[in-house]
Amino acid sequence: MKLAKFIVLLCLTNLLLGACSSKPMEKKEEPSSSKKSGFILNNKMVDGLKQGKILDTPLDLSKVSTMADIEKVWGKPDEAIDHQDLQDYIYIKNGQRMMITENIEEEQVQYKFSFSISIATTRDEILKKMGKPKDVHATTILQYYYNGYKIQFEKNDKNNWLVYLAKSI
Repeated sequence: MKLAKFIVLLCLTNLLLGACSSKPMEKKEEPSSSKKSGFILNNKMVDGLKQGKILDTPLDLSKVSTMADIEKVWGKPDEAIDHQDLQDYIYIKNGQRMMITENIEEEQVQYKFSFSISIATTRDEILKKMGKPKDVHATTILQYYYNGYKIQFEKNDKNNWLVYLAKSI
């Protein structure tokens, strides 16, 4: 019995000393949605999308004709994924993941290149900035067409949307 009390007392003392000597836990601040994505859906971004551009990047569908055009500015991609007739090139810049998809199939190609980024926004904000979409699929995909460009917003989670930008061939 004395041995059991001694062991319990030893464990409690060890816990107390261990707790007192450790640093207090620092509370990590959870980044807000706007901090997770470097892109903001504002009028400047919307105007760029309608012209085939993702602002503050070399992703400009009116100028890009090969991956070499992008590599001149950003270098080799951080990741490349081979899907046979589609090639995905992923760049991570300033904490933002951007995907460039190149369609290398020659027949029945609707889009040669497409760009994908994540943006922190809401459905209401998209509708406010972009207007009524041409196509809606459920409540998670909104499609717009401007100047030969397809702009698609696809819901990722509560306030994050994937923006897909492509130019018709």
